[in-house]
Amino acid sequence: MTPSRPRPRHRSRVWRVVWAVGAAWAAAVAAGEPQIPPASLKIGLVLPPGEPEADSILQGARAGVDWARARSGASIELLVRGHPGQWGTEGDDAVALALDAGVQALIAPATGTTVHLVEQVAGRTRLPTASFCSDASVTGARLPWVVRVVPRTTDEARALVTAAGNFSPPVRRWAAFVPEGRSGREAARDLDEAVRAAGGSLAAVWPVPATNPPPQTLLKSLHEIAPGGVLVWLGPREAARWVQAVRQAGFTGVLAGPGRVAGAAFLQAAGPAAEGFYSVQLERGAESESLAAPFRGRFRDRFGREPDPLAWAAAEAVWLLARVLERADGQPAFRCFPLEHPLPGLTGPLAFDAVGNRRVNLEVVVARGGRWARAP
Repeated sequence: MTPSRPRPRHRSRVWRVVWAVGAAWAAAVAAGEPQIPPASLKIGLVLPPGEPEADSILQGARAGVDWARARSGASIELLVRGHPGQWGTEGDDAVALALDAGVQALIAPATGTTVHLVEQVAGRTRLPTASFCSDASVTGARLPWVVRVVPRTTDEARALVTAAGNFSPPVRRWAAFVPEGRSGREAARDLDEAVRAAGGSLAAVWPVPATNPPPQTLLKSLHEIAPGGVLVWLGPREAARWVQAVRQAGFTGVLAGPGRVAGAAFLQAAGPAAEGFYSVQLERGAESESLAAPFRGRFRDRFGREPDPLAWAAAEAVWLLARVLERADGQPAFRCFPLEHPLPGLTGPLAFDAVGNRRVNLEVVVARGGRWARAP
């Protein structure tokens, strides 16, 4: 008989504390324990050092706190936890924020593994949680108080493939570059679903390393398959490196990537190779643009640069959670979900379906002359 594999000690510790927190919360609710309004609104951000674009996320969250304070006059405190370590450490950080620091809401960043761990804590504690991970599986637990403030991968890819189907000639046969590991597997599933839904086909998906130079064997395989377009589903700097390599290898088809690429970092890193690269952005509308314009100015004054997509997402998460906590007025904030009416947001109306997916309108954009412009 094969012996069972021992459960990692750090995961056991996370779950013991998570269950303890959940039990305490449930007992308080069942007993009708009064909720005392806190002196300040406390929002916890789980941000491991290895998180891609961690600096942008932190800057966006801090700017979001300043913005929410200025708009509402509320006292808002951002508590950040993140330690390097084995798988599961992010769960410890989320539990510490919920149990020791007493936060009333959580923000989980863009990496799927971290988001799922924080979501487990949110499920037991009923703390409202916002993430900016695009994986479709993030809302699979169907917790109304766990929301994503960015579009799903399927939303973004379907918009891009649909638009490319109207090009002359139309692009219907695709390949994709995705990260290695779990996040890449999640992206591959979502991309395949989106491409098929838009009437295209996904001929190949290649998990690519984050640091090594693009291998010539892969570039050769790309030429052999000869797709009409390639979905470069990576972070801004990794996407820039692969776009440069693909263009240098002579690929002349359509290149496109997720909304988190549609910022200055990708354009600067890719240089001339960025020309003609397609991505997506959220349609703001007049009300949200009136909020976004002064926020953009404040961010530029504080950090000396334009906010990129993940900075916008982090600020949006803070803004949303602060509004929800204010509306809860000391009562359990999870009861505010699902939100009955859209809230005006920095990146567009904040409206969600019953399981926390953001309802979005996307516009396809293209890199032209070192800037992002609406695609014709």
